[in-house]
Amino acid sequence: MIERTMIHRTVWGVVACLTPMAILSAANAQEPGWGHLRGKIVVAGEMPVPADLKIDTADRNYCIATGQTFKNRSVIVGKEGGLRDAYVMMYFGRGDDKRPAVHPSYDDSVKKSVALNNEKCQFEPRAVFLRTGQPLEFQNSDSIGHNCHIVTMGNEENCSLGAGQTMELKLDESDRVPGIVKCDVHPWMEALLLVRDEPYVAITDKDGNFRIENIPAGEWTFQFWHQRPGFLKSLTRDGQSIVGRRGEITVTITADETTELGEMRIAADELVEK
Repeated sequence: MIERTMIHRTVWGVVACLTPMAILSAANAQEPGWGHLRGKIVVAGEMPVPADLKIDTADRNYCIATGQTFKNRSVIVGKEGGLRDAYVMMYFGRGDDKRPAVHPSYDDSVKKSVALNNEKCQFEPRAVFLRTGQPLEFQNSDSIGHNCHIVTMGNEENCSLGAGQTMELKLDESDRVPGIVKCDVHPWMEALLLVRDEPYVAITDKDGNFRIENIPAGEWTFQFWHQRPGFLKSLTRDGQSIVGRRGEITVTITADETTELGEMRIAADELVEK
């Protein structure tokens, strides 16, 4: 005779008998599982060539010494039409207290600093994301001074950096949309910065691709945002509108799978400065 170990649990006066297998199944049911999200944003149509910016400061000779020209970088489109520096952000409505679990893979990354460099009179990279409390390291690779003036919905800081200096700070307020980092001394210098409590944010690369990993399984809403139009409310896929008026789309994340949003398109006219 095979013996089975039984665990007795009293619930509202009723004795329930659970086998070890039932206990394991109940424990697994509490685990959300984790999946991924992937897609691409492409510009449909031709963008006008950005004009050269006027460089008129006391440091002009240094900034243009290598023959570098400075253009408006608010819209950067790759060779195959991919839209760079668009943000994909998990969305929460006002008063929404639903917040996602955070996968353990993010435990170490939140402790690592995110670098924003002043290099050749430009901010590099141009778009950054960090979590609340994560170190932001300002660097100055130039031989002239800069300042890094942060202006977001929840954070404002102004740091002066001498030639070759670095400075680290932490930002504690979560933003709903990205804000600006600018150099007041060199007004053409500008970067984008988003600070969020949760890690589920991506920035499109030079080809327009994005990927967010280890999202809790379930139904979640994400927003698409770009500096020029703001919320990408005109995104289409296969000729059909797929987002709401605030650039949002609701997707189902399945455990151990990648949810594919495919190639999404935005008309070039939507990105042209009006």
